[in-house]
Amino acid sequence: MPIFAFHFDVNAPPHVVSERLQRLACEAPTLSQRFQRSSKGDGPSGPHFIGKVRENSFKLRRDTRRDWGQRGNVFLPRIRGKITATSMGSRVSAIMFFHPFTALLMAVWLVVLGHGTLFALLHRSGAAMAAAEGGMFILSVCFAATSFFPEARQAKKMIAAAALAHPKYTDK
Repeated sequence: MPIFAFHFDVNAPPHVVSERLQRLACEAPTLSQRFQRSSKGDGPSGPHFIGKVRENSFKLRRDTRRDWGQRGNVFLPRIRGKITATSMGSRVSAIMFFHPFTALLMAVWLVVLGHGTLFALLHRSGAAMAAAEGGMFILSVCFAATSFFPEARQAKKMIAAAALAHPKYTDK
């Protein structure tokens, strides 16, 4: 399953970097807040991420309520990161990955398709069946990767810009 890791250095102490990243995130909405917002049809506003930022760590995910184009995208990355002190300031390290349930479903789907492809090839039940199942396997992997990696790169840019105090992401 796709994993995307990165790190960058910031010329600021960890507590300052943590404060900057907190501006990107908000708490997860309650069920009633979700219904209120969806019934109003609110457009883009608020922080880009949902999650928690602590003094030395953070757990984030994209806020799909803010980014209407991402509604229903189960391949959005989950982000876990650390903020560590260095001699020049701080180092922000993070890893992005699928939601565990999405990873489990993809693994099951790919095992079923792979098994079907091998069965069709080994038992000579038809080249067309093997090609169809093999094609579905390849398309599934490509779809997951092309949905995950662009979002992971975008999230990395947003986190780096906020940590480095880029004006676009530091305004509330």
